[in-house]
Amino acid sequence: MRLSSTSKQAILLYVSLTLLYFGFSPGSIRGMGYLSENMKACEQIVKVVSGGPGAPPSLWKVAWPRHGFVGLVFEMPFFLVGHWVGAGSPAPESMLLSFEIAAMSAAICALLYLWIVRLTGSMPWGLVLSLGAAFGTLIWPYAYIGLEPAQSFFLLLAGYVALATPEGSISYRRTAALALALAVAVSVKSNGIFLIPVAGYLLIVYLQRAAAGDINHRRRLVRFHGIPAAVAILGLFMANRLAITAFWVRFSGRGLGYLHVVVRDWMAVPLNFFSFFGSINKSLLIFAPVTAVALWLVPRAWRTNRAVTAFALLTLFGMAGGMSLTYFWADDTWGPRYLHVAVAPLILVVAAAVGERRIRIRRDAPLIAALVIGALVSGLGSFFYYGALPHAAWLANQSTVENLQYDPVWNHIRFNARLVDVWLKRPILGFPADPMWTPQHIWLFRRAPSGVSPWKPVNLAPLARPQPALVRYWGRSSQPFGAWWFVFPLFLTVGVLLMAILVFKARVIRTRINT
Repeated sequence: MRLSSTSKQAILLYVSLTLLYFGFSPGSIRGMGYLSENMKACEQIVKVVSGGPGAPPSLWKVAWPRHGFVGLVFEMPFFLVGHWVGAGSPAPESMLLSFEIAAMSAAICALLYLWIVRLTGSMPWGLVLSLGAAFGTLIWPYAYIGLEPAQSFFLLLAGYVALATPEGSISYRRTAALALALAVAVSVKSNGIFLIPVAGYLLIVYLQRAAAGDINHRRRLVRFHGIPAAVAILGLFMANRLAITAFWVRFSGRGLGYLHVVVRDWMAVPLNFFSFFGSINKSLLIFAPVTAVALWLVPRAWRTNRAVTAFALLTLFGMAGGMSLTYFWADDTWGPRYLHVAVAPLILVVAAAVGERRIRIRRDAPLIAALVIGALVSGLGSFFYYGALPHAAWLANQSTVENLQYDPVWNHIRFNARLVDVWLKRPILGFPADPMWTPQHIWLFRRAPSGVSPWKPVNLAPLARPQPALVRYWGRSSQPFGAWWFVFPLFLTVGVLLMAILVFKARVIRTRINT
């Protein structure tokens, strides 16, 4: 099968982004949320199969992570290669799992490029928006943090299969691909339950687009495509729920899942929902400014492509609405991580709104500015470990969920900018270079109540260490990667060269069109 030129460009984009992401990565998943649980489960599965020492008696006794077994399916091949290369050492295993996260994040942007080119008929638009998503949104920091890329990729893949394929075309292979993508999207994370409405929408639209002819033909489509797909999606979802329940029983003695973080004051629900867009610390519009442009363009996109717009809005409001039921609607990670899944669909809204018109610098200045600002913000999120801020809050005795969600003193962007100045030992971004920082607040009428302890200073020097292995261990004789350290500068260099080739091709194509 011959690949189209657009498919070849998407593959080149995927390879270059994977190399760029990993070349600038920490090269490890240590400390990245619950990924250590996934790694431990992979290790136990290998021991069960190989009969190694300390193995659980059966797969049923594996300590399944909090989001079940579905994510392990994609992590296990990389873990096995690392296990084989490192002879049981955790360093290669962690390194290859870090590579898997980078590759999954790059896959989101490559698929986004394919869809954008289909919507706009323009390679320049495809590159501008897909690269804007790659480096100007949550996708870049989470290419290292992990946690979200698998869910985001498979939902985007399901949307592409359901909405971007030609109308009237249906096959068992395509239906199986859609069912598998939707099943993974709603199962790979506990909050996937909030994506069930958009999953149902995609399945219905897929069948409607293929339903040509009499009523009997439509009934056959539902019977032989729709019902089996729905059963497969719900089957994987419920099977993974058993593993999730096993985790919570082991963790708390009860299979509560998300119930233990549900708000008790129901007036908090609309406030939490608003905070996804209005919180100074966790607003999607701040951590991915291009989404503000997308929401502004929704009316225009609705007129040109209702299916894509509905897909984006159902994803955004489904996840935001569902997570608003919890007091943990945003946590200690970078930005509103639970809305990571909505970023790529919102980029498609921009593509649907611009249509087939060409890029004009003056007319598209707000969009370009949003992408540039997003790149600066995401660059700060990628350069330092996200856990530096919650650790500093803990040292200062101010580590509360509400502080991290709303308190401007604990704004992640400002904090990482402060770390830049401490690392460079000069006030490049306007913050003092002194590593001793006191996260103090302003008392009402500037008078502290009697008996209150003074604000506790925090030493930022140990936290102001760059996350990328290429920067962190440059020129050091001792580092945890051994002979494998060379892959970081190599991958970064090759990734830059491939990206330059892709951008050059886009410029040549645009010049030919203009002439």
